[in-house]
Amino acid sequence: MLGATLADWQKKREEEAARLAAMRSNVGGDEEEGSSKKKSPGRIAYEKKMQQKHIIGELQAAAKTSQAKPVNQLAKIDTDEERLEAYKQTTGYQARQQSYADYYAKKEQEKQNAVSAARWAGVASVVQAKQEAEEKNTGGKTLAMLIREDDPPNPLEKFKIWVDNNIIQPVKQWAENKIEQTWPALRATGPGENGIDLINKNRDLILGTVSSFNSFIKTYGGIPYKYEYMNRKGETTQEQQLHSIPINPTSLAISMSVQAEAPGIVDFFQWVFSPFNSPSYGMAQIEPDKYELIKKNIQPYVNLNGISNNPYFALRNPQVSTAAMIERVSPSLEICQKYVCTPTDKEIVIALSQNGPGFDAKRLEGILNDIEYVSENPETIINWQKYFNDQEAFSKEDGAYRYYILNWRGSGHNFDTWFMLNRYYNNAMVFEDAGNWSMPEGVNWEYLESLIENTPPAQP
Repeated sequence: MLGATLADWQKKREEEAARLAAMRSNVGGDEEEGSSKKKSPGRIAYEKKMQQKHIIGELQAAAKTSQAKPVNQLAKIDTDEERLEAYKQTTGYQARQQSYADYYAKKEQEKQNAVSAARWAGVASVVQAKQEAEEKNTGGKTLAMLIREDDPPNPLEKFKIWVDNNIIQPVKQWAENKIEQTWPALRATGPGENGIDLINKNRDLILGTVSSFNSFIKTYGGIPYKYEYMNRKGETTQEQQLHSIPINPTSLAISMSVQAEAPGIVDFFQWVFSPFNSPSYGMAQIEPDKYELIKKNIQPYVNLNGISNNPYFALRNPQVSTAAMIERVSPSLEICQKYVCTPTDKEIVIALSQNGPGFDAKRLEGILNDIEYVSENPETIINWQKYFNDQEAFSKEDGAYRYYILNWRGSGHNFDTWFMLNRYYNNAMVFEDAGNWSMPEGVNWEYLESLIENTPPAQP
C-alpha cells in the first residue's frame, strides 16, 4: 500500500514539473501561438510525458484485465458444472439416457441373435450335407425309410406309445403336481393349503361338533370317557377320565388341518416301510383299530345315527373326525388345567398332542413334574425351549419309517415336537389371515415362532 502511494506521488511530481516548464517556455508567446503552429520545447516535453502516462495506464488496465479473466472463467465453469448436474437430474435427461441404453442393449441383442443364427445355420448346413450324402448312397432314401418303407406298423410299438401317452405321462404329471402341492406340508416349509381348504369346506360340521362338546360340558359338568395309553411296560392301558375343559374350535380346526394335508402320500410312505401297519383315515388320521373306543367316548355329543359301523368309512365322516381329534387332545388339556398352564402353554400342548402317541397326557405330566423344565418366562410354565432342545431325532432302532421318512420330513429336527409345532404354526397364521376363524385369546404366537427358529437340529 505504501509503495503504491509513493509511486503516485512521484508521477504527480513529474507531471507538475513538466507543466511548469511548458508555462515558462510559453510566456509572452500567446500572440505568436495564434498565428504560428509551431510548439515550444516545453509544450512538446509536456505532451510527450502525458502520452507516456496514457500508454502506461493502458498497459496497467490490460494487466488487470488479464489477471481477472481466469477468475471469471473459473466462476463461469463452476456455474456451468452446477447447471449440468442439475440438468442431469431432470426427467427428460434420464428418459433420454434410458432410451439410449435400451437402444444399445437392443442392438447388442440383435448382434448376438445374428451370431447365433449364423452358428445354427452352419450346423444345419452340415446336417443337410450329411442327409444328402446318405440319400445319395441309398438311392435318395434315408436308412429309416428303407427299413420301415414296406413293413407294417409294429403293434407292440404302437401299444407302448399309447401306454406312455395315456397312462404313464398323465400319472407322472399328477404325481409331480401332487408332490409340488403337498411338499411344503411334508417338509414343514410352509402351510398345508390342501388341509386348510378341506377344513374350510367342512367348517360348519366342525364348529357344530365342537359346540355340542362344549355345551355338554357346560350343562352336565363333564363327559366321562376312557383314556387309553401305553404304560411303562409297553402295555396298552385304559383309565376312566372326565372331559371338563371346553375346547377352542379354531385350535381344533388347525389341528385337523395339519392331519388332513396329505394322507395319501404319507400312507404310501408308511405302507412301503411298514406294510403290516394299518393306515390312518379321515381328517384326523385315526387308525381303524381305535374306532371302537372312540365311538363309545363320543356318543354323548355326536349323533352316530346313519354313520357306518365300518371304521374305514366312519372315520372319513367330518363329525367323527372332529370328535376323534377332541378325544386326542382333550386329555392333555385336562393335565394343563390341573397345573394352571398359560394360554400359550395350552396352544403348544394342542399343537404337539394332535399327532397322537408322540406327545400325550402322560408325557406332558412327566414334563410338568420335572424341575429341569420349570420356566422363568411368565409366558409359559414350561421351559419349552429346553424341552425342544433335549429331544433327539429317530435312530435306526426306531424303525426304517421313522429313521428315513420322519427324520427327512423333520429336516433333521425331532418329528414329534419341532416338526408338529412348525406345521401347526404355519397353518395357524393362514387361519389368522383369513379372518373367518376366531383365534384363541392370550396366545403369544411370537413365542411359538421363536421356539421354532431357535431349536437346533436334533441328533439321533
